[in-house]
Amino acid sequence: MMDNILARFSANVILGVSWIIAWQHILYANEIPGDGFTAGILMLVTLMLWYSVLGYRMASKKIPDKIFHICLGAGAFFLWVLMLLPIFLLPDGRLLQSFTVPFFGRGFSSTLFFDLAIFMMVGGGTLTFLVSSQEVEP
Repeated sequence: MMDNILARFSANVILGVSWIIAWQHILYANEIPGDGFTAGILMLVTLMLWYSVLGYRMASKKIPDKIFHICLGAGAFFLWVLMLLPIFLLPDGRLLQSFTVPFFGRGFSSTLFFDLAIFMMVGGGTLTFLVSSQEVEP
């Protein structure tokens, strides 16, 4: 842990900027699918830096560990839904087919939700593993 105000400030700024870049990757998934994995790795590296600088206890107070478990579960659920939904709703019924999802009156490509699910799986799964392997001193 680095108990330095400049290191903590830098880690927080890097986390904020990385969050914006990760969402930019996910939101442009209609044009370049596959960026959910890149966004997940970006957030993973940034949060590992954040945990290193702030320390496990302080970082866990700011971001509870349960969020990573929820992201992992929700990502897995979304992947299953996106895989099976075309079988039941589309006429040709092919697995993993790209389709338009109506959302708040607009149509979004299913690749956006696929990349979001991959982002949640990569980030949530790896951080769940890393955080659960931490030992906190009493």
